[in-house]
Amino acid sequence: SPRRSPRTDVSMAFRPTPEQALRTFIGRVQARFPGAGEDFDEEKVEASIKGAKLPEANVPADARFPNVSQSQHCWTKFNEHILCMKKSGGDEAQCNKFRRHYRTVCPNEWVENWEDHIDAGVFMGIKPE
Repeated sequence: SPRRSPRTDVSMAFRPTPEQALRTFIGRVQARFPGAGEDFDEEKVEASIKGAKLPEANVPADARFPNVSQSQHCWTKFNEHILCMKKSGGDEAQCNKFRRHYRTVCPNEWVENWEDHIDAGVFMGIKPE
C-alpha cells in the first residue's frame, strides 16, 4: 500500500468556502443518486450563500495542542476565560471570545460540571474570585 504522509497543520486548518462545500455536496449527491437535483438551481443557492456570513464559532488553531485529543485544550480555554474575567473585573464583553472558544471546544457536560464546582468552591482550576 502507498505510504501516507503525516498530517500537517496546514491540512488540519483547511476550511472550504461555502461555495466549495456546496459544490462538493452536490457532486456527492449526484454521484450517489443519478438524476438527483436536475431541477436544482445552483445559481439561486450560490447567490443566497455568497452574502452569508459564517458564524465565528471556530476556535483558532493553538500550537500548544497539536494532537487530536482536545481535553487539555478545553481545560485551558475554560481557565483562560476565568483569568480574563478576573483581570477585567468581570467585563463579559471583553472576555466573550474566550467564552466562545471554550463553549466550542468543551463538551457541555464538562462545562456544567466545572460551573457546579465553582459554585461549590471546589473547582481545581483558576479560582474566579
